[in-house]
Amino acid sequence: MKRHNLYTIAYLFIGILVSCQSKTEDVMTRVNEGLVLNIGISSVSRTSTDVDYKTVFSDKDLIGMYGTYRESGELLHDNLCYNYDGTSGRWSADRSITFPLDGQELNFYSYYPYTEAANGKLKFDFTVEQDQSIVEAYDKSDLLLASNTTVTNDAECVTLQFKHKLSMVEFEIKLPEGEEVKTVEVKAKRTAEVDLISQTVTLKETGEEAEFILCSAVGDGKYRACVPAQSLSGK
Repeated sequence: MKRHNLYTIAYLFIGILVSCQSKTEDVMTRVNEGLVLNIGISSVSRTSTDVDYKTVFSDKDLIGMYGTYRESGELLHDNLCYNYDGTSGRWSADRSITFPLDGQELNFYSYYPYTEAANGKLKFDFTVEQDQSIVEAYDKSDLLLASNTTVTNDAECVTLQFKHKLSMVEFEIKLPEGEEVKTVEVKAKRTAEVDLISQTVTLKETGEEAEFILCSAVGDGKYRACVPAQSLSGK
């Protein structure tokens, strides 16, 4: 059986994907006597992605949560780690997010996937995996951000609607009968600069070189990778 190594060879502009679906997977749960988190994901690519682009959180997914004083911007809750239990549909944390006792208003910021490297930082770098042919690596390359800057301190629920902040590149490969694709790769820069306050993600240019990224096979001859938005060429 003949195998092919396929690489991108044409100029390609990768932009931020906009959802064409209205479906979200919402989770409402009270965590350790803290605030209820109403969490949803705008559909397109993660954290478990099927061929039809339906997006759901998966068992043991981790998100980071921050709380800052609305007036001063001072950090109160620093990168609290919430763990998703796919069986119960609940999020849990060693320390839950709450409003301060002095009644001050808070802004809330969250991101997926969680990393301890973001401790104490509302701005940090995020690098996608180079071998996204591994399902878990592809999932953890799909950066999601969410914020709520309007909730009042008498609320019992904080709603967070996560949005995809990277680009999903998809290839559909069709070969003659009897031939098989071995790998599909895209050449791109892998690191982006994340700003939780502005909810923006920009390509990190300084000191970064484009690298070949192995794409994930998702069935029906389709291959995908998550990368920061950029103009690029592959060879």
